[in-house]
Amino acid sequence: MVFKGYKALWALAIITCLLIAAFTGALVYDLRQQELERSRNESLGLARIYMQQTEQSLGRIQQVVQGVGDRLDSDFGKKLRLDSPEIYLLLATRAASTQQLFSIFVVDEKGRIRNSSIKPDYPMIDVSDRDYYKYFLSNIHDPRMHIGIPVRNRVDNNWALHLSQRVPDSQGHLRAVVVASLNISKMEEFYAFAPKDQHRPTSMYL
Repeated sequence: MVFKGYKALWALAIITCLLIAAFTGALVYDLRQQELERSRNESLGLARIYMQQTEQSLGRIQQVVQGVGDRLDSDFGKKLRLDSPEIYLLLATRAASTQQLFSIFVVDEKGRIRNSSIKPDYPMIDVSDRDYYKYFLSNIHDPRMHIGIPVRNRVDNNWALHLSQRVPDSQGHLRAVVVASLNISKMEEFYAFAPKDQHRPTSMYL
């Protein structure tokens, strides 16, 4: 009788341990699922923030490029040489107002940089192989903004995104291309300071 009593107690203890283990496992699984769901919602929220910030930045840069293009296309702007000090001051002022911009520069009809916000008397660099020049050379009458693919900047070898717009001459031919060089690393620096639990670097993939 005593032996049978011990067997019953052992069986009860084993069943109790199994139930506790099952309950603990179910609780851990449920907590893990909740954590995954919270992380997923947080990631979606950060993605929306990044998207909105990127759209706002591109919108501001687009306004800057359009503003420079309108000035060059005005009656006064048409009288200025592309390498004139007046155009340099215009470019430098507009570039200083937008943090993500590396530079704004003007390319002539032959694909040469004639002015830049970086410094006065900027060297005449041939960029006729860049897509922003090739695009407007083939689409002379397209007034829309052109957004190129990320490329290495020839000044500092950092990744850059170029937004560009054509400027026609009095006959409607290509006079110049206004180009804004967006510093991608500046955008990544902003994202790096965004609040998030996961301490991982953030990169832009455009």
